[in-house]
Amino acid sequence: MNPKAVPVILASIIVLYLVTGCALLPPAASQQPEAPTPAGPITPATKAPERQVLPVSPPDNGLTSAAFSKMDPYALDYLKRIADAVRIKDTEFLLSQGESWYEERHRPNLDSSSYLAYLYRLGPFSKDSPADPDALPLVLPSQIRAVRFTAWDSRGPVLEVRGAFALTDGKTIPFTIDLLWKLDPPRIIGMEP
Repeated sequence: MNPKAVPVILASIIVLYLVTGCALLPPAASQQPEAPTPAGPITPATKAPERQVLPVSPPDNGLTSAAFSKMDPYALDYLKRIADAVRIKDTEFLLSQGESWYEERHRPNLDSSSYLAYLYRLGPFSKDSPADPDALPLVLPSQIRAVRFTAWDSRGPVLEVRGAFALTDGKTIPFTIDLLWKLDPPRIIGMEP
């Protein structure tokens, strides 16, 4: 090693140490942040309020109305499951609620909107509709936004449940469900095509 290079190397090491060492040292007292103002430090009470996110409540499905107060709790729970399926857009659940014989016979032969119309007796197939009973309402399951149950009658082992589906285009379409509520699980008997 060249003896003249030693002082240059040592000087370089010292400069390097000073540069990196000073960057790692805490700031001097003169560089400390200023003390809080007389108003005091920021506390949680003086912070900007956080935005509260309110839970979205499901639309009123009508099942808490007086009209449904005397319905059997088992049947009422089933209608709540239908309302929940509408709310979360569980199309497969809505379409799979036909009584097994009815579903096996008709679902493979109909498209989903026709099967839905017959199963739930939509529009003109409903008792609450003044529309032409020969016109098949074409409602895709994905177009159903909400459900509201309005009335029910007991006919032996069948509950006739009436209501309306709210559609994504803002319209409503009435329905009449013939519910075999004593089955486990309850099932719907649709009308014959």
